Amino acid sequence: MNRKTLLIALLIVSLALAAAWSRQHMLHRRHAADLARDTLADCRRIAASIASIRDRPAVAADGEAMGGEIQAAIENVAADAGISKDKLIRISPMPAQRLADSAYMEKPTHVRLDDVTLEQMVTLLHRLAAKQQGLVAKSIQLRSPQADDTGDLWVAEIELTYLIYEPTEKGR
Repeated sequence: MNRKTLLIALLIVSLALAAAWSRQHMLHRRHAADLARDTLADCRRIAASIASIRDRPAVAADGEAMGGEIQAAIENVAADAGISKDKLIRISPMPAQRLADSAYMEKPTHVRLDDVTLEQMVTLLHRLAAKQQGLVAKSIQLRSPQADDTGDLWVAEIELTYLIYEPTEKGR
């Protein structure tokens, strides 16, 4: 093999290595571009979600005016869910409590239902959430009404809460 042939062979090997490296680099960049496109799509979806949330009405009530509405809503929705008034044992609004050092207070309402089915309780909670925006079930406790009862009736203790916007004096 003469010197010219060796030089041509080295040049061909160098070009092949450069082509392989360029292809690998291009594939890496294509993968990075695909990730960036997916991230952009996620960002656009999240931005649209934020825009739709921004257009919603505030979920915090001004003051405690909502308290009477909650009790009436619970009674109406309970009737719609097939829960008779004698099974709606108690609706007890509790005092609002400040959430840390924020301008918001949380207003709990305790509800006790006796001898209701799980379907009735879930229907009540679902319809309440749809009717009263910002109202959430913070806790649900279920007990069988009697130890020997094997039916599908339950005693439900539910704590419903909603936020009240009420800045402190120093926050105003």
